[in-house]
Amino acid sequence: MHNNFVHFMMILLQVSVVYCGGKVSLRFIRFENPRGEGHNGHCCDGRSIFCVGSCDHVFTICLDNSYGSNSVSHCPYGRMDSGEIAEADTIVFYDRIGRLLNPLEFTFDTWPVSMKLKVHIVDYDDNDNDFVDFITNIIEMTPAPSVELARPSRLVLRRRVRLDVDVSVYCDPDFYGSMCDIYCKSSDNSLGHYTCSIDGAKLCMKGWVGRNCDRNHDDCAGHTCQHGATCIDRHLGYSCICPNGFTGDKCEEEIDECELSPCANGATCIDRVGHFECHCLNGWFGRLCQNYSACYSGPCQNGGTCFNVGGSYLCICPEGWTGSQCMEDVLECSSNPCQFNGTCVEGFKSYQCECPDGLNGLNCETNVDECANTTCLHNSTCVDLINDFECICVNGTTGKHCETVIDQCEHNPCKNKGKCTSLIGYFICSCSRSYEGYLCERDINECLNYPCMNNGTCTNTEGSYLCSCLAGYTGSDCEIEIDECASHTCLHGATCVDIIAAFDCVCPPSFTGKYCETILNECDLNACEINSTCFGEIDERHLFSFIIPRKVEETLTDTLQKILTDILVEHGLADPKEINMRTTMENIGGKHGNIETNVTVVVCVRDTVLSYEELENMLTPERLDALNNIFPDNVKTKEARSDQLTAESSRKEHWITSFWYVAVILGVVLVVIVLVATAVCRQRRRKNMSTKKTETVVSYWVHPRDESEITPLPMGFENVTYMEYQPDELPTSQPDELPTIQPDGLPTFQPN
Repeated sequence: MHNNFVHFMMILLQVSVVYCGGKVSLRFIRFENPRGEGHNGHCCDGRSIFCVGSCDHVFTICLDNSYGSNSVSHCPYGRMDSGEIAEADTIVFYDRIGRLLNPLEFTFDTWPVSMKLKVHIVDYDDNDNDFVDFITNIIEMTPAPSVELARPSRLVLRRRVRLDVDVSVYCDPDFYGSMCDIYCKSSDNSLGHYTCSIDGAKLCMKGWVGRNCDRNHDDCAGHTCQHGATCIDRHLGYSCICPNGFTGDKCEEEIDECELSPCANGATCIDRVGHFECHCLNGWFGRLCQNYSACYSGPCQNGGTCFNVGGSYLCICPEGWTGSQCMEDVLECSSNPCQFNGTCVEGFKSYQCECPDGLNGLNCETNVDECANTTCLHNSTCVDLINDFECICVNGTTGKHCETVIDQCEHNPCKNKGKCTSLIGYFICSCSRSYEGYLCERDINECLNYPCMNNGTCTNTEGSYLCSCLAGYTGSDCEIEIDECASHTCLHGATCVDIIAAFDCVCPPSFTGKYCETILNECDLNACEINSTCFGEIDERHLFSFIIPRKVEETLTDTLQKILTDILVEHGLADPKEINMRTTMENIGGKHGNIETNVTVVVCVRDTVLSYEELENMLTPERLDALNNIFPDNVKTKEARSDQLTAESSRKEHWITSFWYVAVILGVVLVVIVLVATAVCRQRRRKNMSTKKTETVVSYWVHPRDESEITPLPMGFENVTYMEYQPDELPTSQPDELPTIQPDGLPTFQPN
């Protein structure tokens, strides 16, 4: 029962020291924060267009189940914090990750097939840390049998930032299987006698059996030890433990202890079972009668103790006495009891040591610990000396108390203007954005990050880069699209639309061309039917050109159509049923808040023989000049020449008066046209009966001018009439009567 309990406790002891099953090794290779910004797009140090300082990154590394959340608060396989890594947007890791050793090692009991690596990155600030990024990746590997056979696999964790990590997974010593969950440790003791196979199975040594190879094959079976001897099963054999007095493989022989005459000095040997006795002669003693008693006469004095020694005696004297028989008084200082050059002072059966500085104790044997009242700085070790101390400094410090930190940056080890930070025993180079390496010795190829936008070509330079932009773009990164509308002007109120490396002008009606510089010829629009003649634009001139307020646009249009129809019918140029007039109106704004309209009237007349030149001859400067005398109070002549006529309103008129002025002027113009064209047209009709269609285009154009200067407006057929009306005194609807041409050449109005 007792043996079973001991065996059970030993098993528990063995189990108690078995832990883990394997390890995940994470070796950080390189980290990049390309723009040195936080997650919000702001610079880590300051908020400006260009980040002048680098981030102070802190990494929190967490291992979780593959299905774990995106939080570093749940890390069943371990979590580590790097501490601050100052002033570095690009970090190349060597043997440390901030305050952590590189690589990091995380332990597990059973490999779960895969794990989730989570890295939370912040920028360290005194008040509050700024979030930079959170990156994850899944580790899916089969553990190697040992760390020596482990082969790392490169993981790239990338979002806004990038982190390259070499990952290796391997089983701990004495753990086997694809999940490192089989424990087997070779044993040759009471817990078992076995070795381990490659898959962790126990292989029993010769002579051992059982699940744990802890049961020896019983070699005592079938063998008998005599005279009550005990059979002991041995590995691959047995042995008999004989009782006293017996010998032999099976304890079958009795031993004669007196056979060898063990008793000395003439003593008599008496054989017993398992032992013997010696009967000594007088003066001898001891088990074998080997000792002679010299102390029998009591040679030791003053309470000394006598011991027989090799036929003589030895006196052990009490304190204060010495000599072979303890008869001499002791001088305590004669033995030089004071250590470390202490001075011995004699006393009665005693002495006193006067110790040098730094020592105390009865014999000056105790060294005073000067380290107890001394502080060695920077984790250095204090070594106590006699009346002194010594501080064993760690690498990077010096001085009596290791109080001086050696400046590791004294010789400027960082290259390419890298910032050197001196630490205890080592230094860190914080490189500019264009260099990397432990000493900032390698130029970074910025073009690998494709900084040039809009298909610009990137050329790497020493410490920077250069973008060659495509046509239509500019800026250091080709990020600015050039506005071609800023350097080009579209005419006639057209809208400029910027496109890549070019522009488009969206022309208003009646204009075309790259800059809307060309006036459309309405006759090119094929508005009239076949066998008709179109009266429209000739050499960018128009037959009529008026500016009219919006309130009289319909009245003026109807009046003009009535007058033109009467002229053509009166002179036999067309039948009223064959006259088709189409009107197009466009609001074009106006001066002094007036709303003005551009009116285009296209008249199509079938079977006419009137030519464009004949119609042009009807509108002579003399006939147009006569219009100025019809309403002298309303219209004043600014200028009248053979090629143009310019007029403006002299004062505000009531809308009814303004309407009659327009009607009378148009009537006079049409009467003149009729009188001139009548004779010509009648003669032509007799000679030429060919079918033609006439299209008359009447356009109204607004030309800017101010109050002090009147700008003449060129008109079709070398004649211009420019008129302006006040909109608040013009009619808002058509009158009930339209003018007709009377024999006296003036228009009258008749009901519709």
